Amino acid sequence: MDQLRSMRVFARVIDEGSFAAAARALDLAPAVVTRLVAELESHLGARLLNRTTRRLALTEIGQAYLQRVRTILTEVDEAESLAASQAAEPAGHLRVYIPPSISVWLAGRLGAFRQAYPGITLDWISPASAGGLDEGCDVSVLMSLQTEQLEGGFVARPLARTNVVICATPAYLAQHGHPQTPAELAQHDCLVAVSPISPREWFVRGAGGGEATALPMRVALTSNHVETLKAAALAGMGVVALPSYMLVDALRSGTLVRLLADTPVQRNYVVHAAYPSRQYLPARTRVFMDFLVSCFGGSLDSDPWLDSLVVR
Repeated sequence: MDQLRSMRVFARVIDEGSFAAAARALDLAPAVVTRLVAELESHLGARLLNRTTRRLALTEIGQAYLQRVRTILTEVDEAESLAASQAAEPAGHLRVYIPPSISVWLAGRLGAFRQAYPGITLDWISPASAGGLDEGCDVSVLMSLQTEQLEGGFVARPLARTNVVICATPAYLAQHGHPQTPAELAQHDCLVAVSPISPREWFVRGAGGGEATALPMRVALTSNHVETLKAAALAGMGVVALPSYMLVDALRSGTLVRLLADTPVQRNYVVHAAYPSRQYLPARTRVFMDFLVSCFGGSLDSDPWLDSLVVR
């Protein structure tokens, strides 16, 4: 007896409501369907169905067995899909949820992904104010404070650490002076990000990792849109503190100058890639996760953007 085939037929009989309907759905003779279910019952030594001229009804044993059968058939189907996906070229549609600021940085690297996987199309979702994982997306890129753990029913993989960098334009510093200590920020116009994970205050860690201290600031602009703050800083409006990935190009070109580099800013972040928990990960999702790791580095030991500025 082909037990797996008999299990599939048994489940289909229940789904279709009759032996005849299951036979039509499976393109089998009604007698074959009846025989396979009877062989399954004989093999188990238990009656799974009560048959009458009008209806089928699961027995108590049949109800319990059907639940296990559905689990087994799902796992078999997922295993077959996984094996097929390993052999086939990744293809299909991929929905990606990503904060706007990271989206801008990553978008410049998408050409390499498209060249490697032309069969994958991307739906790039960057809401004005990104929140947690979007379960309607295949992959969500998330940010959390380095001191916090992500929680939820999903699988998350750390991609990189990004430190908060305090900076301003050379023209602003020439006019207003170059702060040498955190206390001197009280004499400068500060551009402050406001979001669930970016409070209105900037903090520095105490010596030896001691208690955090809020920096004195003269706030000139607050915004929940970090690209606006960056644009204002580039225009010479004041001092800004933003994640390193947003500032690395301006720091490299000298358009912005890093301030208080030896001051340990407390609120640094970790970038994660997350996907809804599931046993089977489609090939298109798997290769995109690998692509993200290759772009960001996949390590939390140091900040890859600041490391790239170091002259070796």
